Amino acid sequence: TVGTIAVSYDATDGHSGIAQIFLLWKTQDTDWAVFDTVNDSDSGTVGFNPPGDDKYFFASWARDHAGNNEDFDGTPDTQTVYDTARPASDCDAPHYVSGATIAVSYSAEDVECGIKNVELWYRFDGGEWIYSGHISTESTAGVFDFIPNDYHTSGFLDATTDGQYDFYTIAYDYAEWSEDPPATPDASTTYDTIRPESACSSPEFSMSASIAVSYIATDTTAGIASVDLYYTLSSSGSDPVLWGTSTAGT
Repeated sequence: TVGTIAVSYDATDGHSGIAQIFLLWKTQDTDWAVFDTVNDSDSGTVGFNPPGDDKYFFASWARDHAGNNEDFDGTPDTQTVYDTARPASDCDAPHYVSGATIAVSYSAEDVECGIKNVELWYRFDGGEWIYSGHISTESTAGVFDFIPNDYHTSGFLDATTDGQYDFYTIAYDYAEWSEDPPATPDASTTYDTIRPESACSSPEFSMSASIAVSYIATDTTAGIASVDLYYTLSSSGSDPVLWGTSTAGT
């Protein structure tokens, strides 16, 4: 809860009647203290203004008009977690994915009430943010298996699945607080299911010690990481052999 905590009380005395009810509070780190005293009332509600975020325990003990005091053994009657802080969460995902599933890991934290739910949100190629339907329950860490094809075939997105997926998570706590969406994505993944293409060319005849082999490679989504050059001797009929790898240029 937030704001003033409403503490209700109830007392009975079959003879002289209730004269006073003492309302007490404590935390796990403090001793019992009286925060209000009610005269000539056997039931009602009073407000408690908590000094800060914490778990608060409440109890009452009564005195009748004959001066008899209720036994109090220090056991609380009730407790309330006072929480004014929003929960926090974050997620992470691989930079590049070519398989069917993007594994989005998440973590969430709430000091007082604890995490109730974590939602996964996404956008495709800089479009609008969409709730993915993935939600965790009472978990502070885990992995969402995000399958891009599910959202394209269901009509949420167009037919093209390859592109950039941005993600963020929203956490909720038991005090019904939720975190605000972040200004920037928590994680981004380039999803690429199409193989790159390359080709090379060389002189038909060469008398020099080295043969200059030019190449070109294209990939429309993730980009070219490297290009391998293979060679074979046509007269031997041998399998292609890796000569070298280029990581510069296309």
